[in-house]
Parts: sequence; structure tokens; C-alpha cells
Amino acid sequence: MRTFKVIALGLLMVLAACDNRSGDEYVGSWKELNSENKLQIEKNGSSFVATSYTKLYWSLDGNQIAKASMPASLKDDGLEISGTFGNAKFVIDKKTGHLIGAGTEYQKNK
Repeated sequence: MRTFKVIALGLLMVLAACDNRSGDEYVGSWKELNSENKLQIEKNGSSFVATSYTKLYWSLDGNQIAKASMPASLKDDGLEISGTFGNAKFVIDKKTGHLIGAGTEYQKNK
């Protein structure tokens, strides 16, 4: 029984080491399609910080930008961003390379 536990623990450690999801594909500056809104994603140790820049069209001059920073982390094959009204999951579309989530689609700035 002890040998089984040692082998199981060793296998678990090998499988954990094989998880190479670093989330680097999410890091960068993203522009929302069909608008001027932007999303900046940066690594913060083992987690991330997502900062949204949203143009306030209803402002007096229509050029004010609202900035909001939110914590984010890798979860279930996506990036989960924690916001004021709950969490939103974002994934990268394999066909387009676009970041999709919360009813929006972003293209990565090059």
C-alpha cells in the first residue's frame, strides 16, 4: 500500500509539472472590434491584472476614458477576469486569434 501511495504521488507530481499553461498568449494589449475600447492584460506573479479602457460616449466632450483594473487568473482553459458584477471568462479563438468573452471580441495589437 505504501508503494502504491509513493507511485501515485510521483505520478501526480509529473502530471502537475506537465501543465505548461503559462497564460502568455493572453498578455498584451487588445482592441475591441468595432469600438475604441481596449483591454490590457499583464502578468502579476502567477496571476494577471486586466485593465480596461472604455470610452465614455455620454461624457460632455465624448472623449473621456474610464479605466478599471481587475484581477484575473487561468481557469478551465480560459482567463477568468473578476469584475464588479461577477466573473467573466475569456478564451482565444483558435481560428481568428481573437480574445472572446463577456459578449465582446478583441483583436490583439501587434
